[in-house]
Amino acid sequence: MVDRGICRRIDIAQMGGCWMHPATKYACRRFQANVSIGALPPMVIDKGIAGEGPLAHIITNKYADHLPLNRLEGILQRHGVDINVSTMCDWVRDCADLLKPLVKQMREKILEAPRSTLTTRRCRSRAGTARGPLITAICGYK
Repeated sequence: MVDRGICRRIDIAQMGGCWMHPATKYACRRFQANVSIGALPPMVIDKGIAGEGPLAHIITNKYADHLPLNRLEGILQRHGVDINVSTMCDWVRDCADLLKPLVKQMREKILEAPRSTLTTRRCRSRAGTARGPLITAICGYK
């Protein structure tokens, strides 16, 4: 063991925070040139610092709550977490790439069902009226 460094990983604990994971560096005692870092905890995005919590939070706010990423950036900054919009865009893109097999499998299940239903409804706005965004869902039945 040569040194003990720190691996940063952003995670949402009380709306923002950073977990520090120790990363042990190893090298041959005779030849200090070949230094390698010990195993780090698995990450959703390779070589990324975002944990599962922030990724789920960003994706849920973007798609389920219809919150633009620039507005989410301001909300996170008020909580002491500084994440750029471009970084969040990259994370959303990487998560979309990871979810492609799941979406493909869901599509196949719906298309192989003998019956399917398309439902469209309007969400309620904050004022309580039915003037919110339209939500469409496709369901397959046996």
